Amino acid sequence: IGRLGGSIDLTYDTKDAKKDNGTLKLTLSDLTLTEGKFMGFDVPKMSFGKLTARIDIKDGKAEVKEFKGKGKDIEVRGEGTAALSPKIATSSLTMKLKFKPSDDFVQKNQKIQQLLFTIASAKDKEGFYAYQVTGALERPFFTQAR
Repeated sequence: IGRLGGSIDLTYDTKDAKKDNGTLKLTLSDLTLTEGKFMGFDVPKMSFGKLTARIDIKDGKAEVKEFKGKGKDIEVRGEGTAALSPKIATSSLTMKLKFKPSDDFVQKNQKIQQLLFTIASAKDKEGFYAYQVTGALERPFFTQAR
């Protein structure tokens, strides 16, 4: 749940991804994830606040120049690249996503406490839990990273 805004300045070729060029700027305001399951884990409702992203595309290569958000419950950051393909869903990703729940959010949510215990090896020295995201855009594969 949230509000999407931004701008897209993109040249997209349906036959040759190497001709794809442009910039995507997105803002998600008041972003809230409803309760549910993520990667097999029960996740409570959480506020991401405002999430901003900027992706530059040159000659069919996309680079995440900005991906960050901070809400009362969680902070997220991301970086990486994608090799675009004519069918955008099959574009290949190489990204790193990090998240850091607030202390207050962790203390109030047993589900998050259990999840963080399970993925403790993914925690870095700044307190972020990091994941490498690879594979196709339509079916990303998440592995713990540091």
